[in-house]
Amino acid sequence: MTHPLDKSGTVRVADGPSHEEGGGGVSSSAALQLVEFHGDAVWAGEVDGRILVAVKALCGNLGLDWSAQFRRIKRDEILSEGVVVMATPTPSGQQETICLPLQLLPGFLFGVSADRISNPAARARVIDYKRECHGVLYRHFFERRYDVDPTSLPLMEKARLLREIRLAGGRQAAASWLERLGLGLPPGGRPEVTSSEIDREAAERVRLFLANCTRAAMGARVQASDMFSACNAFLAASGRPRLNNVRFGRAMAACGVAKERGSRYYYLGREVITPHPLGP
Repeated sequence: MTHPLDKSGTVRVADGPSHEEGGGGVSSSAALQLVEFHGDAVWAGEVDGRILVAVKALCGNLGLDWSAQFRRIKRDEILSEGVVVMATPTPSGQQETICLPLQLLPGFLFGVSADRISNPAARARVIDYKRECHGVLYRHFFERRYDVDPTSLPLMEKARLLREIRLAGGRQAAASWLERLGLGLPPGGRPEVTSSEIDREAAERVRLFLANCTRAAMGARVQASDMFSACNAFLAASGRPRLNNVRFGRAMAACGVAKERGSRYYYLGREVITPHPLGP
């Protein structure tokens, strides 16, 4: 979970002191890794499924003034929302490092004007970073994550992975993963995912909702639209994909929940628990 920078640029880091340089993010003890790029050390790490890049060290590689660049990050409404502070162990104790998610790295780098750099070598280095650094980091992390057979992953895990790859590497990178995930493209250009597979995944999500957010109740009668809204609120809060009306209705039927049809639709025998607890 991350938080935008406040006006003072101060963030409270979990299990640590306040940070007077940085903006908003939950710290992590996960170590950053050194990724070599044209002889430079670029530091990045994976936290909660996201790739985070240490931007202060990156600015040092490019000979950029960190204070000025950090002010630029704070002024930008998108970059400032993405700032994360990572707590990393060093020989002198735990240090706090300002990071940006990998998908925001191009936005940060494209804000550096190479035309203003008089030194030809430094200008060329900035251009190399703009052109290639994102791709090098993307390949380092994503292409190593699923060296084992990725076709054995559950369908929803495949969908989540494709979303991550598209954010980090773009449409072309996501398309290159379709075949590796066993989701080949038919003539229509859409992944070969059957309706029955999607219905099974939807039923699993609805079972979690029913187990965590409803209970059996004699004579209970809940309007279908209210049950649908409660289910999607639970799915969103627990980080799961939402369902449309059709998939939800099929999944509820597959779970054996009785439905009364009339001028309005009602689900019978279960009532919604408020507030909704999060699932596992």
